[in-house]
Amino acid sequence: MPPNLSIDHLNYSLVGCNKPIAKVTHYVAILYTVLCQDLIRLKLANNPDGYTQIHSLKLESIFGNRYKLVIDLLINAELLEVNQVSPEGVFKEYGFYSKTAKTAKSYRIPKRLLSNDKLFVKKHIESVDKKTSKVVYTKIGALNRINYKNSVIDEYRQLVIDNMDKLMLVDDAVTREIIKNDCERRGDIYSEALASAIIDRFNYSPVLEPTVCLFAGRLHGLITTIIKNLRKRVRFDGEPEEELAELDIVSSQPWFLSIVNAYLIKRFVPECHEAISFFQQVEYEDDVIKFRQLCADEKHNTADRYGIYEYLADAYNKRYNASFTRDQAKRICYRAFFSDYEKKEKLSLAKCERSVVRHQKELTRIKNKCETLLVNGQQCESNNAVEAVAVAEQKLKRVETRLFTQQCFEMFKTEFPNLYKLFRNIKQLKWDFPRGADKSKKIKYYANNALLAQRLEANVVYGVVIKALKANGITQVVTIHDSFMVLRREEQEAKKIILKAFADLGLKPIFK
Repeated sequence: MPPNLSIDHLNYSLVGCNKPIAKVTHYVAILYTVLCQDLIRLKLANNPDGYTQIHSLKLESIFGNRYKLVIDLLINAELLEVNQVSPEGVFKEYGFYSKTAKTAKSYRIPKRLLSNDKLFVKKHIESVDKKTSKVVYTKIGALNRINYKNSVIDEYRQLVIDNMDKLMLVDDAVTREIIKNDCERRGDIYSEALASAIIDRFNYSPVLEPTVCLFAGRLHGLITTIIKNLRKRVRFDGEPEEELAELDIVSSQPWFLSIVNAYLIKRFVPECHEAISFFQQVEYEDDVIKFRQLCADEKHNTADRYGIYEYLADAYNKRYNASFTRDQAKRICYRAFFSDYEKKEKLSLAKCERSVVRHQKELTRIKNKCETLLVNGQQCESNNAVEAVAVAEQKLKRVETRLFTQQCFEMFKTEFPNLYKLFRNIKQLKWDFPRGADKSKKIKYYANNALLAQRLEANVVYGVVIKALKANGITQVVTIHDSFMVLRREEQEAKKIILKAFADLGLKPIFK
C-alpha cells in the first residue's frame, strides 16, 4: 500500500460505489499492490514519475464490470492519477488508451501518498467476515489467471510454476549490497527503501504470479526478472541455508538457432514446418557450418574460448573501430539476427549517420537556448526548454540506436551471407498461428526466427529436460528460460541428467 495512505480516507472516498465499502477497500488494496510493486521497475528505469499500464481485463477482474465507477471515485478523491497526455502530446481528460493495448490506460499513485523512506508498506486490512477474505483471494486468483489466458500448461511447466511460488530472497546485508552495487553500476541512487521494496516484492507479492509467454511458451516470473546477481541469494522456502546452483547454456539463443533441423522442427515446433526447406537449402554452406561451429564453442570454459559472441564482437570492432567485449556482443547478435530486415534493407549507414549528426546539432541548439533562458531568469520559458531538452535527448538516443542496429545488420550480412538469407526467408513467412499478438496489431513476422528458436528451446526445456529431471527424482527446479536452478547438493546429478536428455536428441550444449 502507499506509505501515506489513510484507510479511513480511502473508505470515505469510496462512498457511492454501490457496494459494501469494506469489500471495495480490499479490492482497491489489490490495485495499489500492482501499482506499488511497479514503482520498483520505474525507479530502476530512472522514471520515478512514470505510469503503470493496466489492461481493462485486470481492472474488471478486481472490481467487476463497473470498474470505471471505482476508478473515477479514486481519481476524483486524488487517490489515483491517470495519464492524460499521449506520447504525441495529445491531452485526453479521461486518459488515453495505449496504441499497443487499446483497452489499457496508464495509472500512478499521487506523489503525496508516497514517501522517500519507503516505496510501499505492507498493511493488514481487517476482514469483516470470512466470506470477504475468500472473495479477495478469488479476485487475486482471477487477476493472476489472466496471465495464463489461452495458454496450454503441461505438467512440467506447472511443476516449475509451483516451484517459483516456493522461492524466497534472503534479506540480509549481502543481498542489500548486491542491490547497492547494481544501482551504482547503472548510475541510480541506492536507498534502503528500494532494497526493502525489491526483497518484499519477491517474498510477499500476491499478484506477480509466473506467466506463460504465448509467443514462445517460456515461463516468466520474478526469478527471471530480478537483478541477475541476486539469483545466488534465492532459496527454496523451508531450506534457507541451501544455496541454489544455476546451470546455464552458453550462447543459448544462437545455439538453439544453430541446431535446428527437420527432425527437431517436426517434433517440437511443427507449426513452423514451412521453415524446414530453408534450413535444408543452406545446411552445407561454409558460413552456416562456421556459425554452427562457433555456437558449439567446446572451449568456452578455457582460456582459448572463441564462440559466436567473440566472433561478432571482433567483426564489429574491426569494421567500425569499436571496442565491444564478449559480454556486450549479445546486443550485436540480437540486433543482427532479430531486427526487421525489410526496414534495414531500405536504410543505409550514411543516412543513419546523417540523422545522428542532425539530431546532435539540434540537441546542442536546444541546450544553448535553455542555458540562455536560465541565465536571464525566464523561469516559465526555461521550464519548457528543459522539457524540450529531454525530448531532444530521447530522439537522439533513438537515431543512435537505429544507427547501431544498421551497423550490426550490415556486418552480419557480410560475415554470414547464407545465414542472413536463411533468416530473411523465415522472416517473410506469414505465420498466422496463435503467437500472443494483439489482433488489432500488425503481426511482427520479422520475429519469426526468434519465435522458432524460443519455442524450440521452451519445448525441449519443459517437454524433455524437466521431464527427465522429475523422472529421476529432482523436482526442486526452476527455469530461467534456457538455464536451470537446482539445489546445490543436487547440482552434479542434475547436470548429468540434463546432458543425457539433450544427448538423447543428438544435442550437446555447453554449460557455463
